[in-house]
Amino acid sequence: ILRHLFAIVRFYTQPGPRYNHALIEMDHRETPDGWTARLEFQKKGPSAASVAAHLRIHITEGDLYMVESVSFEGVEQVLEAHIRDRLRMKRGSVYRIQDREADVRTVQMVFQEKGYADAKVAFERSARPGEKVFDIKYIVDPGPLCYFDIVRPRGNDITRADVITREMPFQSGYRYDIRKILEGVQNLKRRGYFDEVEWSLVDSRKEEPGKRYKDIHVQVKEATQFPIYLGVGASSARGVFGDVRYQDNNFDLA
Repeated sequence: ILRHLFAIVRFYTQPGPRYNHALIEMDHRETPDGWTARLEFQKKGPSAASVAAHLRIHITEGDLYMVESVSFEGVEQVLEAHIRDRLRMKRGSVYRIQDREADVRTVQMVFQEKGYADAKVAFERSARPGEKVFDIKYIVDPGPLCYFDIVRPRGNDITRADVITREMPFQSGYRYDIRKILEGVQNLKRRGYFDEVEWSLVDSRKEEPGKRYKDIHVQVKEATQFPIYLGVGASSARGVFGDVRYQDNNFDLA
């Protein structure tokens, strides 16, 4: 409920010719008929006009459905047991959309940890007539086995490329494992050289029979390199004096 209220707040407070208000009061409470909410905005600018929005939100929850069975297609039995341990929705669990989305990502992640960078996962559910239960199925197309090729830094105007590439815990030719990329990204963030670190996967030009290679593009936004500190002081011996210092957070001799 709060998420939707804040969406309304953003709508009325956005800059523009029609709406440019500041939220001055928001009240919401649950009632037997659902939810009721009151929002009051103060218009910005010379005019002090205000606008109030009164909302009544009625919620019909419907029936609660449970998970009766979980099955897989395109998954080897050994890997299936590993996946089941990591799923949120199991037999007897309440069926929730957010858990379904998380579990689809989990199934895909397991395959990406095993070298299948292009794995695709489809989800199916079917209700049993006269019962409030779902049978759910994950259909996996793993795609070809993939391998790392080249790490290509982007956005490093000052930082040397090798400072970025050496933080990636893999070499060209290693079997693809998404955990290695995530570990490398965390290594870069801990360095303190960058405000932002993002990555993307691109098909490599390298070709070998039965193999697919992936380049990793690492996009960085470099942090401020030379913060300047100004100071002033006084003493009986020196009188008034000033102090200017700078610090380089992105300096590497290795």
